[in-house]
Amino acid sequence: MLNINCKYIYLLLTGAGLKDLPSEILVQIFQYLTIQDCLRGVGRVCRRFQGLIEYTGEVWRTLETDVELSTEAFQSIMRHAKLIQKLGLRFSQKRLRYASPDMYIESYLACCVNVCWLDLSYNTSIISLAFLHSMHSLEYLNLHGCTSIDPINMMTCLKGCEALRAIDITNCIQFEENHIPSLIDTFRVITCLKMIRAFDINVSLTVENVRVILQTAKNIEKFAMTPAWGPPPAWVDLMREYDPIEFGEELQSQLDRVNLPNFLYEEEQGEFH
Repeated sequence: MLNINCKYIYLLLTGAGLKDLPSEILVQIFQYLTIQDCLRGVGRVCRRFQGLIEYTGEVWRTLETDVELSTEAFQSIMRHAKLIQKLGLRFSQKRLRYASPDMYIESYLACCVNVCWLDLSYNTSIISLAFLHSMHSLEYLNLHGCTSIDPINMMTCLKGCEALRAIDITNCIQFEENHIPSLIDTFRVITCLKMIRAFDINVSLTVENVRVILQTAKNIEKFAMTPAWGPPPAWVDLMREYDPIEFGEELQSQLDRVNLPNFLYEEEQGEFH
């Protein structure tokens, strides 16, 4: 792919001469632009550019946005749902939600059958993950801050993601203590998982919880979470037991604590002994 600074591409496309470039070169250039720039800007330069954007699959393989989309813009994008392989639909999308029927976004996402990378971080408009059943090739899923999804729905739908390799549920504060067994079972069922991130999810997994997950999820390479009270030496023993795994910074901090002379906080003294 061409190594061109996308800052200047948009300006150059309106200049003389670029209209005469071969279509394959133009398509490579268009891939450096956001979908919004393609639709609102470049696509209006001439009919040829509009046709290349509208009908060339390469342009639609990657779509990432943190813009609050209108219904019209969302529909324009989702006409190409089957071509999208990498999709980022981040932040609340409340403009779209308030102007649409219930499950509107979810129904269109179900059409994105070839998506293998999905980032919905901080999207608080999505309330169900049922569309995941259509994404058979999904390998990466970011649900960071997706607080409107019911925990039971989330865990049930995740269990069907047989190809999933990485999951991030950081800041999904809708979880409660009674969800811990189901959450553990979900991580165990997705056998292809290589990375789990679960910081600040309102519940804390214990040493025993994590050991159960790691005993079953044999492919885990990275595991990051907010630990429950262990005490620190128990977490250190666990990390040494599973030494090949890269643990997150909050777990790694337990290693730093036990190397201090008085590593227990005052309120932890009684619990440790």
